[in-house]
Amino acid sequence: MSLHLICNAHVDPVWLWEEAEGLAETLTTFRAAVAFCREYDEFVFCHNEALLYEYVLAHDETLFDDIKNLIAQGKWKIIGGWYLQPDCNMPHVEAMIRQISRGRKFFKDHFGVEPETAVNFDSFGHASALIQLLVKCGYSSYLFCRPDHRFLDIKSPSFIWQDANAYELLAHRADEHYNSIRGKAGEKVLDGIARSEGNRPEMVLWGIGDHGGGPSHIDLAAMRKIITEHPDIQITHSWPEAYFNSLDQTNIPLLKKSLNPFSTGCYTSQIRLKKKYRQLENDLFLTEKILSSGWCQMLISYPEKELRKATDCMLFCQFHDALPGTSIERVEKKLIQRIDQSLVNLENLRNKILFKKSALGEAAEAEEFPVFLLNPHPWPVTRYFELEFQPPEPNFDPSVYKIPELRTLQGQKIPLQSLKADSNLDQDFRKRMLFKQHLEAGELRQLSASLINGEKPHPAGSIDNTYRVPGSQPPIDGRDTSSFEIYNNVSMPCCEGI
Repeated sequence: MSLHLICNAHVDPVWLWEEAEGLAETLTTFRAAVAFCREYDEFVFCHNEALLYEYVLAHDETLFDDIKNLIAQGKWKIIGGWYLQPDCNMPHVEAMIRQISRGRKFFKDHFGVEPETAVNFDSFGHASALIQLLVKCGYSSYLFCRPDHRFLDIKSPSFIWQDANAYELLAHRADEHYNSIRGKAGEKVLDGIARSEGNRPEMVLWGIGDHGGGPSHIDLAAMRKIITEHPDIQITHSWPEAYFNSLDQTNIPLLKKSLNPFSTGCYTSQIRLKKKYRQLENDLFLTEKILSSGWCQMLISYPEKELRKATDCMLFCQFHDALPGTSIERVEKKLIQRIDQSLVNLENLRNKILFKKSALGEAAEAEEFPVFLLNPHPWPVTRYFELEFQPPEPNFDPSVYKIPELRTLQGQKIPLQSLKADSNLDQDFRKRMLFKQHLEAGELRQLSASLINGEKPHPAGSIDNTYRVPGSQPPIDGRDTSSFEIYNNVSMPCCEGI
């Protein structure tokens, strides 16, 4: 039999601590790992997460070069290859692709490596939709720890994981988990020898702590002793790909389900962060579509750096001890602050291109308010839109009440439902409406809003100034208008829809 000893150091950038502490622990752990790689000829250190290597590159270039040299020598193995270890249940499919591609690009650009085994030791379950993503991103195997045997009964720690579309990966669950107590790694190795069956290869993950650490002198000395005492077993310091390549797949069982559940209660906590994260996903992907359209029209230079910052914020907030809701309150607040800043930046980018696009429209007549609808999708949509706009002056004439009217540029009247404006001023001033339109793929449509005189529908002093234009349709119950954003100013209101 063969036994693969895979040393790693689990470093959470945030969890029960904030990012500065995670960064400091990364530098300390990696410096120690470099020293162990140089001291022990047989030792191989394994680590993933591009974010942590970015920490090193930004704060200790000498250490980064040392790691690069050890990778070239085969003494340091990049495993997993993602940006970090994210939650694998909640992020959107596109967001997961970014998580994978962002990490793989970093490791290929800086170290020339592309891992074939995806690694998520500590994530709280894994959706089966992940299989197809991994296969199409170049992975052939998957290494994880959760859910363990208490939550998911499987016939063998190594199995073929298959989804509903028949995509499949070799997978291994490390029931003994990814870390070890200082001085106890030798016992973990002996347990691995004891549970071995026939010629089936075994894997032992080891490394101190859940806050950095990794190898230690006492543990490496114990392993040298075990290797000497068991000459009949091929015990080597190894990495995940070497383990999976040694497997005989002829008798490996098949598993056709998601690797869930685990720690389901955490998915009900820290809802503010979860909602903010989802908003960031939607805003980022929407903004990219709008900016791509503007770039194709040669209206702007594509703001790659600004979008990358927002993307990195999204990827960081996917972290498995952040998005599910298991970090301390200070971490939650800091991540919400990050997201809010990214949301502001994305809104500014959208405004920039939307106003450039609207400047290409037809000039407005007196008392006319141009309205622009944009469908950034490559498919047609039929949706309800909400628009609130600003007349030049409040209406102080008590005998009339201003009612909004909406028309196409060809003069065709569009049915609308008037709604209460956000403002609670007791004046006939701000106007808000709901209307339905069909937009072709990528279409930018200009409409014309105006005000006509009508009768005030409510007694003076009524708080609810919602009214309906005669002959218009009432709002549809249960309609979803949350995906539409309104862009307006005094002279050029714009309504943009998804």
